[in-house]
Amino acid sequence: MSLTDQDLQKIKAVVDARADLQDMKLEQIRQQVDNLEKNMATKEQLEQVKEMLEVDHSGLVKDVEDLKARVARLESQTV
Repeated sequence: MSLTDQDLQKIKAVVDARADLQDMKLEQIRQQVDNLEKNMATKEQLEQVKEMLEVDHSGLVKDVEDLKARVARLESQTV
């Protein structure tokens, strides 16, 4: 049994369609990976900001406590 040109064209069309489908799926996977990388970068950035704010907050709390102590000392000296 031999294949006709029409049979070969049909086979080629199926193979080409499959290749196109694989290319689309590969592109979708690439986009998903890109999105995951962006999300991870954002998550890391958020974590860095959180740490920075925690340090700033603890520094501010210490400053407020120091100022309260100074005010208390001044009040005790004026009484």
